[in-house]
Amino acid sequence: WRQGFRIALRDHGLTPSPNGGWPMAAMSGLLGIRLRKTGSYQLGNDLALVRPSDLSAAIPLTRLAGLVFLSLCALIGLRGFL
Repeated sequence: WRQGFRIALRDHGLTPSPNGGWPMAAMSGLLGIRLRKTGSYQLGNDLALVRPSDLSAAIPLTRLAGLVFLSLCALIGLRGFL
């Protein structure tokens, strides 16, 4: 998690999207891989190149992030009813 946090802080502003850079940079650090769009940006430039097997590690992380997000939304929504 430390590398994901470090890369997110360092590289989030390298993408043209102000919102997309944070999750992409964090995922780059969490997976220990370099993500790039040729001619536009490169996140985690000191990390390994992406391999097809990295996709199998990315799917559970994406599901976990979605679950955390939905849980937080539910908690925030419930606070309005209590």
